[in-house]
Amino acid sequence: MSKIERSVVIDRPIGEVFDFVLDPTNDASWQTTLVESQVLTEGPIRVGSQIREVRRFLGVRFELGYEVTEYEAPRRSSIKSVSGPMQFTGGYVLESRDGSTEFIVTGDIEGHGSRSSRAWRRVSSRRISGT
Repeated sequence: MSKIERSVVIDRPIGEVFDFVLDPTNDASWQTTLVESQVLTEGPIRVGSQIREVRRFLGVRFELGYEVTEYEAPRRSSIKSVSGPMQFTGGYVLESRDGSTEFIVTGDIEGHGSRSSRAWRRVSSRRISGT
């Protein structure tokens, strides 16, 4: 099991950041492994919403699905996997910081072997920090 926790301060109000990061159509602009994303449930994102993604990681393309398990605008959300090559849970926590927003991403990932888990941590670390 790999644990991930990353944070970044974004110079935007909390509501704007929450709306952006909880809109799956924006995910490819800030998640480097994402190829495509599709919301499978109708209506706005909420607890119970299901999303299908295609990702490319370490040269391998794979599909996964997840379900929103917590949705408290504009402060937090959580997800859990429902299909794909790895089991995961994760969440976003957003906190106001003098007009800016601290965006905290957490996750627990269980993949196929520790090598893939270590590589996933490196990729997520680079992307959330902007390097």
